[in-house]
Amino acid sequence: MSDPEPPVRILRRGRLMVVTLSRPAQHNAIDHTMLSALGAALDEAEADTALRSVVLEGNAEVFCSGLDLEAALAGGAMGQPAAEAGARRYLALLRRFTRSPKIIACRVAGRCEAGGIGFVAAADFAVAEPGASFRLSEALIGLLPATLMPFLIRRTGFRTAYRMTLAAPWLGPQEALAAGLVDAAGPGAAEALRHLLLGCERVPERTVAAAKAYFDGLAPITREIEDYAVGRIGSLLADPDAAARIHDLMAQGVWQGAGRGGLR
Repeated sequence: MSDPEPPVRILRRGRLMVVTLSRPAQHNAIDHTMLSALGAALDEAEADTALRSVVLEGNAEVFCSGLDLEAALAGGAMGQPAAEAGARRYLALLRRFTRSPKIIACRVAGRCEAGGIGFVAAADFAVAEPGASFRLSEALIGLLPATLMPFLIRRTGFRTAYRMTLAAPWLGPQEALAAGLVDAAGPGAAEALRHLLLGCERVPERTVAAAKAYFDGLAPITREIEDYAVGRIGSLLADPDAAARIHDLMAQGVWQGAGRGGLR
C-alpha cells in the first residue's frame, strides 16, 4: 500500500519557504496530521538561518475550511479532554506563528472559513487574491471560534471580531481588507506580499523576534485567556446536541465543503 499523501507540500524558493495545505478531498480541513506537518515545517524553517519567510497557502478553491469535523466527530460528541487537547495543539501553532523569528504570511486565493481564519489572524501578514472569501461559520452550527478569537481580536479589533462571529458574513477581498483581516487585496495582492517580505528581509532576524515579543507584551494573550478559550470550545465539542446538528448538516451536504452556497 502506498503512503498517504502528506497534508502539506513544502517548496523552497531562495530565502522563502512556501507551505501549501494539501488535503483537497477534505477541503483543506485541519486535523492532527496537518497540525503536526505545519509544526514540522516551522521546525525546518527555524533551523535554517538562510530562510527568512514562510508563506502558507491553499489552492484556488479553498485555503482552509477549519477543523475537520467529520473526522473529529466520527464517533459522536468528543470527550471534553480530547476536545481540549486538540484545541491546545491548534492554539499552540497559532501562538508559534506570533513568536517565530521567521516572517509568517498567508496568501489566500480561495475560501477561508472557521479555523482557517485563525491562521490568517496569527500570521504577520496576509493577503487576499481576487477569488478569496472569508467567514467565521462556527456559530451557524452551534459552536464558537473560541480558540482563534484572541488572535482575531488582536488583528481586527473587538467589534469586527464580534460581528464576524454573530452575523457570520462572507467577506470578499476588499471587505477583508477594510476589516483589517488582510494587508492587501485584489489582483495586486501577491505583488504586495512580495514587497512586504522583501522589506522584512532588511531587518535582522533577531530584531524580528524582538519586535514580535514586544508587541506580544503590548497586547498579551495570557495563559488565563488561553485556558478560557480552550475550555469553551472543549465544552461545545463535547455537547451531544452540537455534534448531532453538525452531523445532520454534513449529511445534507451544506457544511464543510459546501462553499458559499451552504448555510447562507
